[in-house]
Amino acid sequence: MFIDVCVPEEEEEKYIELAERLGISALCFLYRKPKQIDTGFKTYTGKFGVSKNGFFVAPKITNSLLNSRKAQFFVNADNNRYIGLTQTQCKLAAANEKTILFALAPLLSLSRRNIGIAFKDIKLLRKFKCKIIFCSYATSPLQLRSVYELKAVASCMGFSPEEVSSGFSVLYRTLHRNLFID
Repeated sequence: MFIDVCVPEEEEEKYIELAERLGISALCFLYRKPKQIDTGFKTYTGKFGVSKNGFFVAPKITNSLLNSRKAQFFVNADNNRYIGLTQTQCKLAAANEKTILFALAPLLSLSRRNIGIAFKDIKLLRKFKCKIIFCSYATSPLQLRSVYELKAVASCMGFSPEEVSSGFSVLYRTLHRNLFID
C-alpha cells in the first residue's frame, strides 16, 4: 500500500482527485494546525509537532529532537528546499532508530543547490544506515508523484526498489499503530 505525504495549504480535493488518477492508495496530509477532512478517499491527517496520538513529524532536525522519545519522523526539507543533514544528525538518527521522510518536491525545482544537498544527504543516510521513506511532500497538487516515479528517482540515487517499498510499509504500519484520523 502506497501512502504519500503532502503539506497542503488548501485544495485537498484536488490532491485527492490527482492521487486517485496516479494510483496512490492513501494520502497523509500534514498541517501546521490540525484539520478534519471528510472524503471517500483514504486519508490520514497529522500535524507538525507532538499530536495527541503520539505521531510526531519534526519540520526542523535538531540534535535534541533526535534524542527525544516523542519524535519518530523527520523531514529533510522546508519550503521546497533541502535543509541538509550533518554526520552527527545521521549518527543520532541511526542510533535512536528515527526515520527520515525524504522529500522529492524540492528536486522538482531543479536547482543545483537542492540536487547537491539531496545527494549529500543520501550519501550520509546510507553511510549510517538510517531508515528512509521517500515521499513527494507535495505543497501543490501538481507535485504529487506516482509510486513508480518515486521508485525511479530513488533508484537513480542508488536505492533498490525493495528498499523503497520497505519504507512505504514502515509508514503504513506507523500510521495504523498511532491511530491516525481516518
